[in-house]
Amino acid sequence: MAIYLDNSATTPVDPRVVAAMAPWHAEAFGNPSSLHALGRQARDAVEAARAQVAALIGARRREIVFTAHAPERRGVAVTRAPVDADGLVDPSDVRDSIKPHTRLVSIMAANNVIGAVQPVTEIGQAAREAGALFHTDAVQAVGKAPFNLAEQPIDLLSLSAHKLHGPKGVGALYVRDGVTLSPIIHGGGQERGLRSATENVAGIVGFGVAAKLADAEMADDNVRLTALRERLIAGILSACPQAYVIGHRQRRLPGHVCLGFAGQEGEAIRLLLALDEAGIMASTGSACGASHAAEPSYVLRALGFDPFRARGALRLTLGRFNTEAEVDRTIDILPTLVGGLRRIATARR
Repeated sequence: MAIYLDNSATTPVDPRVVAAMAPWHAEAFGNPSSLHALGRQARDAVEAARAQVAALIGARRREIVFTAHAPERRGVAVTRAPVDADGLVDPSDVRDSIKPHTRLVSIMAANNVIGAVQPVTEIGQAAREAGALFHTDAVQAVGKAPFNLAEQPIDLLSLSAHKLHGPKGVGALYVRDGVTLSPIIHGGGQERGLRSATENVAGIVGFGVAAKLADAEMADDNVRLTALRERLIAGILSACPQAYVIGHRQRRLPGHVCLGFAGQEGEAIRLLLALDEAGIMASTGSACGASHAAEPSYVLRALGFDPFRARGALRLTLGRFNTEAEVDRTIDILPTLVGGLRRIATARR
């Protein structure tokens, strides 16, 4: 039985989302910018999805811009606020970091490596008091943590479909009414001119359905995932005395577990491969940094970990389709693998 515990990297697409997308790959193939019937049908579908995504985060439909992940690096001066040992940013540190010329404050709502959930509202308030715009990368948090952008001091928010059981390759940017942005992709003027190019209708429809499902099922999913998370942590800590939790123990995503194993941090890649061989798919941290998995994690270094310990995170992240039986099987298998690697490491000394 294969067990997928890498939901922070990407989530399996919900079958209900797959079903909703299917017609837009076949008979409903129109370009949303076309004036004929197929085009109007596609345009209506895009706008319906826009409303569904807006409802998930408490925004207005016109404040949602669909994107396809095409960021651009620009030469700007950056000031970085510190984090504490649990991976949390203190809003007062953000307030102290803001300079007279600061135009934008940006923070991840929830960290992808350690799962820590930041005090976004308080940080946004600090930015607003200083007259700066506030952006949050909420890719990991949307669908797991509630947002109401009509009430929160957030000017810009990024989210992605594939993190909430939707398709890959489609995301969205919330842009608060009154905030003016310059486009980074020019062309036909789609998406209010901010992201020109023909829309991925099937992907956007899937995003909309995924958002609707997350909105309806988030509360129940969070209760279940938190219980599974705590069961997984308790089982591993009980069976592996050298195991420790990385990141804040309570202020973390419902299904997010990040662990280290004292004295064995250098064996993280071996442990990951052993888990994979046993049918358990996990990660050592950010999927975006997989090609640098043997290097110290800059996230863990920011928490105060030395270079050796910063190589040693094991990330186990649960999603909508994980079960109690999968958690129990992981608790049975993981300690044995850790013990085996410990014996190998001891023999080499």
